[in-house]
Amino acid sequence: MLRRLVILRHGRTAWNAERRYQGQEDPPLDQVGQAQALESAALIAAMDPDLLVSSDLRRARQTARRSLP
Repeated sequence: MLRRLVILRHGRTAWNAERRYQGQEDPPLDQVGQAQALESAALIAAMDPDLLVSSDLRRARQTARRSLP
């Protein structure tokens, strides 16, 4: 059986735009990050994944949630 692992980084946050270190801090996606999440959702959905796994940080959950049916 062929398996595919796709690793996707979360969308942009205001801190990313400011080149600030986020670590375990939890800023949300900014407008650009939300658009990135929507764009990547279409690509992920087309792969018809069996499983999505995400960090519990808000920016990662926001990105992953866009990919859910």
